Amino acid sequence: MKFCKGLIAADGKTNCLSATLSTITEEVHLEAEEVVILREICKVDFRLRDARIYNQSIVTLATKDAINKTQEPKTVDVKLSYEETRTRTWNSSVSLKLGVKTSIQTTVPFISAEGKIEILGEFGGDYQWGQAESLTNVVEKVYQVTVPPMTMVRVNLQATKGSCDVPFSYSQLDTLTNGQQITETMDDGIYTSNDCFNFKYETEQEKL
Repeated sequence: MKFCKGLIAADGKTNCLSATLSTITEEVHLEAEEVVILREICKVDFRLRDARIYNQSIVTLATKDAINKTQEPKTVDVKLSYEETRTRTWNSSVSLKLGVKTSIQTTVPFISAEGKIEILGEFGGDYQWGQAESLTNVVEKVYQVTVPPMTMVRVNLQATKGSCDVPFSYSQLDTLTNGQQITETMDDGIYTSNDCFNFKYETEQEKL
């Protein structure tokens, strides 16, 4: 496929077109903008029955050794800490929301420790529609293990890491540049996040 551009022909003719370009020129780029100056998203209703979990993989979150150099069994509380990073995105599969200042009031789905999609807490405030947000915090877990005499026990904290998509409907209140407000009920929302779940401890023994 070739794109046309204007040119002056060798014989002096003007206002000619020549299909010689492989891409469109910068001068003909179009930028789509909405006449909305403020958008509010509320009354978010997640359809949990239609949600899906995918991209599942087993990861090791933390590893720590418990050592017993005595001649008697020893019970040890092993503390394992790791950084938990979750990303979340509110987006739409059909309607466009281009560069509009948006505020949102919604509950937040997540994958529970048992691998089920549930609702946890709320989120409210300004949000750039379609942009992934990352939340990172340090998690500490304690696992009690009995270490045999003259043995090292290595404790591995493992989990399944996966992503989830949750469709949702919502109300969209738009304030236009002329002050007019328009409310629409939309059904094209897609919430995406990733979480760790199905936590388990694996142990390995090694004689000293």
